Order: sequence, then structure tokens, then C-alpha cells
Amino acid sequence: MSQPSPTLDLTPGISGRILYLTGEDDALIDAGQRRQIRDALQAAGVDHELVTYPGAAHAFFWPGTPSFNQEARDDAWSRILAMLAS
Repeated sequence: MSQPSPTLDLTPGISGRILYLTGEDDALIDAGQRRQIRDALQAAGVDHELVTYPGAAHAFFWPGTPSFNQEARDDAWSRILAMLAS
């Protein structure tokens, strides 16, 4: 049985810019994992921005979910649009 490489192992091969948006209260990606991702991106020299939204949980971006956070979503959209425009 074949298993793919963990994403962090592939970090050195990233050649584009990464915009990583996450909720501080995300139960699926905790603070330790966020640090691990940040450190791997920095070590690989990947152009990135990691934004953590206080009080936001997993799926903060999607209206109608219990964790929807309008303020975080508005900021995330502005960052996404700015990145795409650059």
C-alpha cells in the first residue's frame, strides 16, 4: 500500500507564494502544527504569509457554519484578493 509524503516534507519544493489563513481556535490545526508549518516554510525560503484569526475556529470562512466569523472572513477575503492582484 502506497502512502503519499506528508505535505511538510514537500515544503522545499514549493515555488509559489503561500497565503495560509487559519483560526486560532481551529481544532484540526493546533498552535503547534501552525508553528511547524511556519518553520518549514521559513526554512525552505518559501514566500508566505501565515495569518491566524483570534476567536476563529475551523471553517470560519463559510457562512452558515457554527464557526462562521464575519470579521475574519472579511479580512481573509481582502488578503486573498490582494494576493491575486499582485
